[in-house]
Amino acid sequence: MTLTLPRHARYDYSPITERKDYSWPGGKRLAFCITTNVECFAFGKGRGHDNAKHGEPQTQRNYSWRDYGNRVGIWRFFDLFDELKLPAAHNTNSLLYDYAPQIFDAIRRRNDEIVAHGRTNAEIAKVVNSADFRQTLATLGADPITATPEQFAAHLRSDIDKLGAIVRAVGARVD
Repeated sequence: MTLTLPRHARYDYSPITERKDYSWPGGKRLAFCITTNVECFAFGKGRGHDNAKHGEPQTQRNYSWRDYGNRVGIWRFFDLFDELKLPAAHNTNSLLYDYAPQIFDAIRRRNDEIVAHGRTNAEIAKVVNSADFRQTLATLGADPITATPEQFAAHLRSDIDKLGAIVRAVGARVD
């Protein structure tokens, strides 16, 4: 009896010894981006983040993690980035401008990048589910959905399986 291990179909095996050489400008061999997530959250509203429990309501504990990040953690990161002369990008929501403008002052002083994603994630589901927004997108041929992180991950896995089969069937390759 032959044991067959479950495998994914996302890409073919490709040993590094058979790949084309790639170097960044100046002969550099590695590129990376440091990105923080700096946001302002409503206290006691919405879902919290707890590594032990996914999708749970917010608690004092997980709110305090986020609050600590804005009051202490980001400032320690700024000091470390300055010491090591590293640029950074910062995923932010615009409410942070109202609640912690000092953070944006520091980001601008450092010439870091701001990756903005709206006022607050908590409002996105309300907007996406509003009749006006859905009608606007429908005229463009889009059908918006909202989902939990677990539902979104399952959707991505399904797309990867479907699209991976198509890519393999047509023999498409990344060079």
